[in-house]
Formats: sequence, C-alpha cells, structure tokens
Amino acid sequence: MVYNPKSSLYEIEEHGIVYGLPLELTRLLNDFSRGDTFVGGDPLIASWYKSLDKGNKKLVTRTGNIPEYKSDFYPDPEY
Repeated sequence: MVYNPKSSLYEIEEHGIVYGLPLELTRLLNDFSRGDTFVGGDPLIASWYKSLDKGNKKLVTRTGNIPEYKSDFYPDPEY
C-alpha cells in the first residue's frame, strides 16, 4: 500500500486494478483481511470491494483493467 499525496488516497494494486482508498477504508480493509486469514482464506481486495456497501464504494476509486459486466437493462421497444 502506497500513499499518493496528489490524490491523498492510499493506493493498492491487484490484478491490474489500482484501488484508491481514504484512510478510514484502509482500516476496514485491515479488519477484513485479518478475518479472512484467520479463517484460512486468501484475502483479495476485489472480494473486499464487493462486500462494501454503496456509500463506501463511492469513496473507492478504481483505475486500470476493470472488467465490464453486461447490464440486465433492456430498453422498451418503440412502436
């Protein structure tokens, strides 16, 4: 984890994706990884990001090779 003074975020890179976290979320990440290693799992930042609520997800910046998922949205047909 590296502190970026320009963005004032802590950056961590995993699988080509750079996650930018404010200080409060680094503490949540630490708690998450501590719990995963205690159970015997391998803590991944992607799984931590998926477990965040909507408000905290907005605080995390992601750049890099982010996979795109197809939307389930289909517009109404026009007649």
